[in-house]
Amino acid sequence: MPVIEYKEENLGNYVVPNDVKNGICVDIGANVGGFLKKNAYKFQKVHFYEPQSHCFEICSALKISNATGFKEAVYKNCNETLSMVAHKNFESGSVALKSDTINEDWDNNTIEEVKTVDLKTVLQRVDGKIDFMKIDCETGEYNFFINQNLRPIKYIAMEPHWQMGKEKYDELFSHIQRTHYLLGDATWHESPSSNKEVLFVNKETVGYLRFIRLRFFVKLIRNPWRRFSRIMSKISAD
Repeated sequence: MPVIEYKEENLGNYVVPNDVKNGICVDIGANVGGFLKKNAYKFQKVHFYEPQSHCFEICSALKISNATGFKEAVYKNCNETLSMVAHKNFESGSVALKSDTINEDWDNNTIEEVKTVDLKTVLQRVDGKIDFMKIDCETGEYNFFINQNLRPIKYIAMEPHWQMGKEKYDELFSHIQRTHYLLGDATWHESPSSNKEVLFVNKETVGYLRFIRLRFFVKLIRNPWRRFSRIMSKISAD
């Protein structure tokens, strides 16, 4: 079994818009709790999902009063038992569920066997509505989201992974954009540095004119999230 490194560097840079504070948050791929420590206090309730045993123990040990953890891997089906496999960088944040979306960046060394959970169950546990979902699950976003009803989710902050391949990548973005506007770059690039966070905004939550205003100002090229944070703060104050 490979030796996995547990660290908080490069765990993503997710901004929480002001209009979801005191709402319901779901953190998919909690890893060692970087997002939880930074943002859990902003919400009334947080559910975090982390299938790796040691990472789950680290997150649970934070003892965040409004956070509940589930040691499950998100997938298209619930209650299956599948393997978690190591990435060639041997970092805990890059461990993935062995499925049809991973490529040669992951090997066949099983870290552990885990139970799966689907989006329907995740939603049921929060009474059918999510204000903010952060998701970083190493190509697992495809099987978790594809062909599912995403309308109950207000914001989706996601790190999409090019390793799933261009066809699945484009299909995923097309599916999400049926119900959500996109703030970010949807272009598929075959590059280790191209996995950058994007934000999807529910079309029924944010009016079109307000979205156009956001899209005009948010140019996700350099230092995008600091710029986005300033804009969201200004709009929330309007």
